Amino acid sequence: MLQLQFSTPRAKKTKRCCGLRRKPMGRPRSLTSLPPGLPKDRLQTLQRAFMATMKDADFLAEAKKSNLVVSPLDGPTIEQTVAELYRAEPKLIERFRDVIEVSQPQR
Repeated sequence: MLQLQFSTPRAKKTKRCCGLRRKPMGRPRSLTSLPPGLPKDRLQTLQRAFMATMKDADFLAEAKKSNLVVSPLDGPTIEQTVAELYRAEPKLIERFRDVIEVSQPQR
């Protein structure tokens, strides 16, 4: 597993802007998107249902049986993170691309 260290102010800003977290994520996270223009009441209903599912005892028991880690992010948090990504400076994005470039090991 790759873990990046963020010790300089510039690196910490890169981490924040790119939504990286220090804790390892056992399996890739998935992001569900919805169509633009979805009425706000429907969006909120779906967000509440999603978060309720993430707290449901039966769901959590099944996830535990499958050795899945459940650590959901709510809709407003995801929305804020995506907005921050779009506000990132182009130089910062280019620097991040340089930092995360990983080459395949030679066999």
